[in-house]
Amino acid sequence: MQVKPVVRPRPCLPYNIWRIDNRLRLAATPPELRHPVSEYFRRNFSITTSGHFCTPSLLAAIALLGDDRVMFSVDYPFEDMAQAAIWFDGLDLPDGQWRSIAHDNAVVLLGLRDLLPAIPAGRGAASGLSSR
Repeated sequence: MQVKPVVRPRPCLPYNIWRIDNRLRLAATPPELRHPVSEYFRRNFSITTSGHFCTPSLLAAIALLGDDRVMFSVDYPFEDMAQAAIWFDGLDLPDGQWRSIAHDNAVVLLGLRDLLPAIPAGRGAASGLSSR
């Protein structure tokens, strides 16, 4: 007989930053840190939309981390490229914010400024799939 593991939903780390800070603040022996854990997270982590094409979740991530720490991603082959592109291209974000998440943040994080040409202005330029 094969035993299957029980899969429990795990809360997403960015959405638990407040709780981590709060629990550490209330701890009997709080860690001696120069900044709250949330500040270290905001300075040192980036997240992607990989497999999560949910506008409210994206907006919450932007509000929590800033648009410079969020990147568009699909999680291919597990998610559909066209569905992701249509969702992302249709977001009601200012063009500069959309472009940062679509392209610029990854270029900066991965150190690709000298290797990649700039993408043309306009929605859909990064994916090329929403018109298919």
